[in-house]
Amino acid sequence: APGHRSRPYVVRSVPRPLGDAVSLQRKFYLRPNLLSRYRTVIVDKEKPGAAQEIVLTRDELTKMPGTQGDPTRVVLTLPGVSRSPFGFGYYIVRGASFENTGFFIDGHPALFLYHLLGGPGVIHPELIGRITFYPGGYPASYGRFATGVISVETKAPPTDRWHLDVEVDVLKAGVLFSTPFDDKKGQLTLAFRKSYYEVLLPAFAPDVSLSYLDYQMRLSYAFTPKLRFKLLTMGAEDSFGSQAGATSRSSDTAESDFSLGFHRVNAALEWDISSKLRWTNSVMWEYDHTSSFRTAEEDEDVKFGLKGWFMQWRSFFEWKPTSNFKFQAGLD
Repeated sequence: APGHRSRPYVVRSVPRPLGDAVSLQRKFYLRPNLLSRYRTVIVDKEKPGAAQEIVLTRDELTKMPGTQGDPTRVVLTLPGVSRSPFGFGYYIVRGASFENTGFFIDGHPALFLYHLLGGPGVIHPELIGRITFYPGGYPASYGRFATGVISVETKAPPTDRWHLDVEVDVLKAGVLFSTPFDDKKGQLTLAFRKSYYEVLLPAFAPDVSLSYLDYQMRLSYAFTPKLRFKLLTMGAEDSFGSQAGATSRSSDTAESDFSLGFHRVNAALEWDISSKLRWTNSVMWEYDHTSSFRTAEEDEDVKFGLKGWFMQWRSFFEWKPTSNFKFQAGLD
């Protein structure tokens, strides 16, 4: 009521169902609103504002249900994110057009992060180290996009010994091999995955063809604990085709094909000048292509293609004097 001082209300939480039992206590205060004093507003001074950066690490990437074992699918569960229509490998953030959302792999832009028609990510799950999602207000170092940014950082598998991971399911098969060398200063990782939709689809939809593949080669080496080198070679190829009746005459058919892919080499050198200052230099060289073809009887063939070679160099400093402050400066 107006003129009455706020009374604290204590809210006690029940122990968490997983892990050690932890009891939390937080105080909430009722504060009169100046413009409408008879309306009650709950104010929590400790609660932050709208999230501008969502960092997904090991627990979120491996334990989130509904991802089918693919860490990059976790992004689809976040607020304001939906898959692009027609099965393209893009995500839509806050209703914007799909080309307004930036995809990045190890700091450099990528053509796409996901295979066509609801397929998995283009990077093997064991190489996903961290995913950072910016629904808006992303750092200037990404730039040139109107809405959100999805940034993926790769990591090396465990370096205790060599590892071999073979995956076979009803849609795809894949293999990953990694081994340390030079007294665990370096590590080499090779991965390859291939779908076999083209084998299964004819039994259910003979007029539709679909296939995808991806590969990665990751080499990391620590010259010193403060000076580290990383080389990532990767690529992905997707194709989709369909054949259907085009006119009222049963003999007339229409065929369409769509394909896209990329192949890249990314090299980076990180130097920890001090415990609070880091200097990163990286260069990326990539070939991208997209093509579409459609033909139908009594109609002209429609062909479209776009391809190009791209190169980018980035160099920036990151200074973090305290846990609450970070400063970045550089160029690309």
